[in-house]
Formats: sequence, structure tokens, C-alpha cells
Amino acid sequence: MDELLVGIAALAVGAVPAAVSASVALTAPAWSGHPIAVDARTARLEALQRRTAVGPGPDAVRARHAVESPDLRAERRWRRFARAAIGAGCSRSVPYRCSCVAAPRSAC
Repeated sequence: MDELLVGIAALAVGAVPAAVSASVALTAPAWSGHPIAVDARTARLEALQRRTAVGPGPDAVRARHAVESPDLRAERRWRRFARAAIGAGCSRSVPYRCSCVAAPRSAC
């Protein structure tokens, strides 16, 4: 399943103008235990958010809507994440929560 999600994240990078990377954060029980990301730098940023429960991703999950940071250099909500992201070459973050519910199977 992780490979499929990495593929979906890669498609998102190609579909969003100016995007350079993407990750998918699953919640339990679906989470495999490691970051699902297009590249190593995004995996490190995702892992940091998992360890600390602080950052735009966790905020988006809790808020149930997108939590945009157009300029991480000026970000005050998640200073540790912002410093790590800037150090990794990321200047902007736009995480959002996407809920997926399995459709019931029909007996056709």
C-alpha cells in the first residue's frame, strides 16, 4: 500500500504547479509506521511532524481543513518544523486532510 501512496503523492507533485515534493500521512490503523513521501527530504519532514505532533500536517488533521503557510521563513506556529523545512529547501507548505471511506461492497 505504501508504494501506491508514494505513486499518488508523485502524481500530486506533477499536477500542482511549483510543487517539488509531497507526502501522505495516514492515521492508525492504516499507517505502516514510516513516512510515505516522494523523496528523502519530505520523508524527514513528515517524520519530524509524526515525532512531535507539531507542524502543518498535524494541524490540518486536527482542523479538518487546509493549513497553509505561504512563507515558512516567516512562520511562527511551528518554528522547529519551519527551520527544518527551510533547511531542506522547502519554502511553502499546504497540507490538507483528505478522508477516505471505503464503499460498501455489493453482492452483484
